[in-house]
Amino acid sequence: MTRSIWAARSSIALSLLIAVISAICGCSQSAPSTVTVTHTVFSTETITNTETEVSVTTIDNTVTQMITTTVYSPVTVTTTTTMNEQKDESIVYAKIGQEKLTIKLAENSSAEAFYDLLSKGDLTVDMHHYGNFEIVGDIGTTLPRNDTSITTEPGDVILYQGTSITIYYGTNSWSFTRLGKVHGLDQQQLKEKIGNSDVRVTFSLS
Repeated sequence: MTRSIWAARSSIALSLLIAVISAICGCSQSAPSTVTVTHTVFSTETITNTETEVSVTTIDNTVTQMITTTVYSPVTVTTTTTMNEQKDESIVYAKIGQEKLTIKLAENSSAEAFYDLLSKGDLTVDMHHYGNFEIVGDIGTTLPRNDTSITTEPGDVILYQGTSITIYYGTNSWSFTRLGKVHGLDQQQLKEKIGNSDVRVTFSLS
C-alpha cells in the first residue's frame, strides 16, 4: 500500500470519526467541555491501519460522562459510554435563610427514612424556639422511631415522637431518636446561624 493511498484512507476514517462523534454527542451546535484527540500511526512498509481516539468529557456537579470512539481504517467503530454518579447518602443539608448547614446522618432506620423522604423533594419546615435550647417543627409525616435516652449536644438533629424535627443548640435529656448532627460548627456559630426568631428551614440533599 502506498503512502498516498494510506493518507486518503486515513482522511476518510477521520471524517467518519467526526460524523460519529457529532451523532453521539449531539454537539454539532455546542462544543463539549473537554475534547482530547490522540492520533497513532503504525508506520511500516506494510501499513494496515491507522487509529484515532477521541474522548469527550462533560462534567457537572454530580455526573461525569465519557464517550470514547475509535475508528480504524478501513472502517471499524467501537463506542463506549460510561456514566458515574456519586452521592453521599450520609449527608443532607438544612438551609436557613442564606445559611446552609451540613448534617451528617445517624446510622438507623429513622435517618434512612428521612433521606428517602428528601430524595422525593426538599422539605420545608417552619421551626420555632423551645426551651432556649432547640428549634423544632412538624415535618408533616411520620418517620420510624428509634428512641433512646439521650442528653443532647449543640448540633444534634433529633426526631421527636416520629413527627417533629429539632436542631439543638443547647442540651436536654429525654427519650429521642437521633437523626444526625450538624457538621463543622460550634455552639456559638450554630446559634448565630439559627438566630433568635422563628425560622423556616429547608432540608435537602444538595
